[in-house]
Amino acid sequence: MLSSGRRDSERGSVLPALAVMTIISVLMAGLVVDAGFLQQQRGQAQIAADAAAVAGAMELLPAGKGSAWAVNAAKNASAWNGFTNGANNTTVTVTPNLSAKTLTVQIRRNAKTYFMNMLGLRSMPVVVTAVAGASRQIAQLNQ
Repeated sequence: MLSSGRRDSERGSVLPALAVMTIISVLMAGLVVDAGFLQQQRGQAQIAADAAAVAGAMELLPAGKGSAWAVNAAKNASAWNGFTNGANNTTVTVTPNLSAKTLTVQIRRNAKTYFMNMLGLRSMPVVVTAVAGASRQIAQLNQ
């Protein structure tokens, strides 16, 4: 009999519990790393979408060159910010609305994961949208 009052059946029960807790801790740390990476990718995509929407909306001004130029300007601005349509699982969709003088840019990218890969999630979609408009006041300021 043990002097501490423990039974023999309880001996060695700490090691399996410690192993399970270590595995859970590693998986949680991996989830935090992947979530941080995805959030960083989303932030970069939002900056690119915002810049692309503003660049495209500037072409919708009366002194601008029209919707075809607006789409090209938006796609070029997103490419300058690292989000080229058709590259690295990236889709850049530009939709001009000529009646409202607005331009919508949507960037979609499947960002790869690192630790969630062990759980079968090889990539996660990152989707952002930005809308910019051209108004008469802006057109007057730029003339």
